[in-house]
Amino acid sequence: MAGPRPKEHGKAKKGAASKLEVIPEDLKDLDKIHGLLRVLNDPLAGGMDLARWIEGIPRLKERLLRTARLRSGHLDLVALNSALSIVGNQGVETELLQLLEDMTIAKAEWELYEG
Repeated sequence: MAGPRPKEHGKAKKGAASKLEVIPEDLKDLDKIHGLLRVLNDPLAGGMDLARWIEGIPRLKERLLRTARLRSGHLDLVALNSALSIVGNQGVETELLQLLEDMTIAKAEWELYEG
């Protein structure tokens, strides 16, 4: 017998959580995430290359914007290129790994509660 549905992963504070939480539809972005990983490992790739891939992964984009807002104090920041300048490649990697972890945990819980 299945219990209550598990909560979405990667929650932020109240109000901003919906754009940051992992939902089942995010699993379709795994191919895009693999592409982004290739770009991160390419020494010739630039910020525009990163931005192009990140634009296709909405959950990651929102998490990067949140991190950049918190680091810079500019709570109205909406430009991805500016966010990337603030967080850098290491910040992208950190947020990406956290997103992948949240997706892995969420997928396991969703499968558990479906069966």
